Amino acid sequence: MKRLYFFLILIVITENVFAQQEPVYSQYMFNGLAINPAYAGSHDVNSVTALGRWQWTGLEGAPKTWTFSFHAPIQKVFSTEKSRMAAGFNLVHDEIGTAKRTFANAAFAYIIPIDKGSLSFGLKAGLVRAKFDQSGIVGVDPNDPVLRNNFDPTTKPDLGFGVYYYSDRLFLGASIPSGLQEMLVEEDEPTTADIRQHYFLYAGYIIKLSEIFDLKPNVLAKGVKGAPLQFDINANVYWKERIGLGLSYRQFDTMTILSQFFLNQNFMFGYAFEFANFSSLNEVQSGTHEIVLNYRFSFQKKIILTPRLF
Repeated sequence: MKRLYFFLILIVITENVFAQQEPVYSQYMFNGLAINPAYAGSHDVNSVTALGRWQWTGLEGAPKTWTFSFHAPIQKVFSTEKSRMAAGFNLVHDEIGTAKRTFANAAFAYIIPIDKGSLSFGLKAGLVRAKFDQSGIVGVDPNDPVLRNNFDPTTKPDLGFGVYYYSDRLFLGASIPSGLQEMLVEEDEPTTADIRQHYFLYAGYIIKLSEIFDLKPNVLAKGVKGAPLQFDINANVYWKERIGLGLSYRQFDTMTILSQFFLNQNFMFGYAFEFANFSSLNEVQSGTHEIVLNYRFSFQKKIILTPRLF
């Protein structure tokens, strides 16, 4: 049965799966630069994030994703005013079966103070490299016209755009994180490095329940041409802004248990466990694990760091 599922995954890959799917993140609110370049600078200090995701563990060839990002405000020299510009970079490595894809990009954001919050506009530019390791496929003719164009490594430019509003308790975002160049230039020959544009729209709000408890509901909608609109709906309860526990539902039968631990003012650890609810996929895999680490720091001694729940 596992071999059957693996074979089906390979079929999807041969149909140029990388042109159709952005990596999935359960803890996107703590890995914001991966889906929106306007997220850069939103922590007001230097921020480093690393994420690892192991989907459908126990199933051979299942997706794996790793990301690493850094972003910070661009400080003004000899000025105590809050910076209106921010920059960052993001690395993403994604694997599905024998197909591998790596993104490397830089982000730039311009931030406009609005009342009690900030409105940020972000641009992203970089490269995506994709390859298909034919040595990992047994019994397949490399001259097959369906697969032939996918075997050679391909590197292409990648552009993205986003808008992000945030305050102490509210965040709203909209973005096309990758593939913007595909809208500007039409090519005759598709490759594994082609990216179909994904459209993200998301929001969250922190509700004060008591002196020690907060509730954070948030929702994300993701759209891509040729696929149904997908929703992530989740809610977390936080105790003293130090420990968070929550549940998430992703359309098409995926449930997630979420947890976050703010070890001090600088360091946050998050873990998510996904399981396919009411799905036959549970018979051949042991769930999905996702870990995120975030470290925030500043070289200015007068800045006081406070826990940020997104």
